[in-house]
Amino acid sequence: MMKLYSNFRCVHVAHKFYESHDVWFLGPFRKLDSQMIADEITAMYKQMQQLAIVFADVSAAKRVTKTVR
Repeated sequence: MMKLYSNFRCVHVAHKFYESHDVWFLGPFRKLDSQMIADEITAMYKQMQQLAIVFADVSAAKRVTKTVR
């Protein structure tokens, strides 16, 4: 059950990053809050670091965590 939850977290964080990336780079810059973006990136990075440890033995999932990180 833990691996299933970890897989969900990995996919969720990766999706959130790619979705946010488009907003940060293609959206209107006036509405962006740099501190909020920095906090989100830090939180995502920490989650991916934790997931990289969980997925140390699963090559495909480890590759996703390294790519997003």
